[in-house]
Amino acid sequence: METFRGGLLLLVRWLVHYPIVFGTYRVKNWSRAPFFLQQELQEKPGILVSNYGNYFYDDILGAMLAPVWPFTFVKDSVFRVPFLKPFYRFFRCIPIIRSSDQYYKSDQRIAKNEQTLDHVAGLLHRGHWFSVFPEADPRHRSQLVKPLRPGVAHVALRAERKANWKLGLQIYVYGTNYENKFAGRSYLYLRWAAPISVARYQGLYERDERAAEEMLLSEVEAALHSVVLEAQTLDQLVDAHRLAYQKGQANFSGVHQALNDVVTRKAAPRELRRIVCRKRESLSYQIIGYVLWFVGGALGWPLRTFGKLCAKDRSEEMTFQFTLWSLILLTGFVVGEEDWVVVQALGTWLAMTMWLWGWRRGMIER
Repeated sequence: METFRGGLLLLVRWLVHYPIVFGTYRVKNWSRAPFFLQQELQEKPGILVSNYGNYFYDDILGAMLAPVWPFTFVKDSVFRVPFLKPFYRFFRCIPIIRSSDQYYKSDQRIAKNEQTLDHVAGLLHRGHWFSVFPEADPRHRSQLVKPLRPGVAHVALRAERKANWKLGLQIYVYGTNYENKFAGRSYLYLRWAAPISVARYQGLYERDERAAEEMLLSEVEAALHSVVLEAQTLDQLVDAHRLAYQKGQANFSGVHQALNDVVTRKAAPRELRRIVCRKRESLSYQIIGYVLWFVGGALGWPLRTFGKLCAKDRSEEMTFQFTLWSLILLTGFVVGEEDWVVVQALGTWLAMTMWLWGWRRGMIER
């Protein structure tokens, strides 16, 4: 049964997840994961750890990156919805009770979560993979939210102990850095930290379990800080991405350097935009670009407005934009107007591309 489910999940990854992610963003460093570069690491269990700032898309990435479909946590309140429980179980989701959940008493919550963590450790012991977001819930922000939830360290050490410290469990920390979460066809930079070997904490764990968990969690946190672009404000991150693109350095290192320039006030993206437009782009190109940007903005306005109206948080907006576009395409297929579907797809691509063109040049703020 598990083999059959694994095969179906692989089909979902190829037929659903890949088109969604690669159709929405231009992903960089996708193939730089340590377990992609070292084949022997794929034969051992692993835990994927990442920042959590883009709702639906970060969840999909977590399910896509591992060699096999990983298990992950979801809120227990979701599992209490009868028709959703089988759906989430099929996709290898495991319920965890949040401290804010009033359905259980405190002692019940602690006892049930302890059983869940022990179950997860058993899954890792049997060679499965796990995907964890220690920040707990997605938010559009400029820095990591601390303190991180300690579950990843707890289950990792417990799984290694079950295997007498011979499991070979690794923690793979990666950062998702979006050029613009609300703009289709914008860049998504994946950045990988060096794998963390859990077995290194055997001696400390045998002396003091709590201290070992705290130290491992600190190492995970330090790794996250090294792969996630952070700033004091969201505006600084926005300016850094614009500046890096205008300089022709659209990669993680380029954005990191641009962020330093923005923070230290060595560069002003608005001034640089004028220089780029005047010296590197012809007048005719600028005129065509402005016209197409206006058309693209007009075509994309319903999608962007729908996202803003429906989303509870800015990190959810792109999800609703994608949902509306999918419903429009589905309606076209049902009606049978093939030309209309093609026109809608091309129109959406044009809207995304030209809106991003204007945003990168500072013509629009969002």
